[in-house]
Amino acid sequence: MAATKGAPAFSGTVVKCQKCSKTVYPMEQLIADNETYHKTCFRCTHCSTMLKLGNYAAIGGAVYCKPHFNQLFKLKGNYSDNFAAGGLPPPKPDTAPSTPKASTATEGAAASADKVADKVKNLTVSAKKEASKPSPLAGKFTGTTDKCVSCGKTVYLIEKVVVENKIYHKACFKCSHANCPLSTSNYASMNGKLYCKPHLQQIFKTTGDYRQAAGDAPLSTPPV
Repeated sequence: MAATKGAPAFSGTVVKCQKCSKTVYPMEQLIADNETYHKTCFRCTHCSTMLKLGNYAAIGGAVYCKPHFNQLFKLKGNYSDNFAAGGLPPPKPDTAPSTPKASTATEGAAASADKVADKVKNLTVSAKKEASKPSPLAGKFTGTTDKCVSCGKTVYLIEKVVVENKIYHKACFKCSHANCPLSTSNYASMNGKLYCKPHLQQIFKTTGDYRQAAGDAPLSTPPV
């Protein structure tokens, strides 16, 4: 009788698994030592670890992972007996971390959190201390009673010039003749008036003395 058209290629197989004795189809078949297994049944007889063709050993119809196969030899001195006869202890199950370790980890996390909290607290205290300190510029703008001898108005520290124990605004520190700006290195003073050095020298050339400083003689402005 001809096969039914479209029937699965693996229908009608009678191959049985050495481990579970159930039918093994080609797509799930694995052959080791001339014995047929399901791929999922090909496991170490002692620890049930999934095996591959490159990491197993077989004896007496049983398959083992290589570590347990070697352990069998160390225990018995040969491979003639299986683990049941040798009394090999069962494999150790995976154990969860003990409570003390978990507790230690928790304590470590708590300690780290406390350290972070302390650092934040210290930074906050430091920031408050810095905020409470007076600004280094505060004294430059408040509480001053200094007056400019030229204009009579208050002189703050950032605009203050002191010459011959007298206080001026920088903007008021000018030559009495031409109002040109002066500095502490290029001025001359006579009878309470300030001059730039060129104009003071011109007074001397014009009058033969420095009487112009007191307003006794006219003084022309030199050409620019």
